[in-house]
Amino acid sequence: MSIREANEKDATEIAKICVKAWQVGYKEFIPKEYLESLLVESKKTIWSEALKKKALELRNL
Repeated sequence: MSIREANEKDATEIAKICVKAWQVGYKEFIPKEYLESLLVESKKTIWSEALKKKALELRNL
């Protein structure tokens, strides 16, 4: 197994994990309808932007 820093190409998989984690972790506390409404695509956009910003910050060091 190797560990590396995440990059923009990882955004979709991170988004899938994020959505699933919320759906499993908060099912006792948050209405099912809300958890089912979480979209991988919207989380992907958030993660993609965050990873892009991080990459730019690292390049500017």
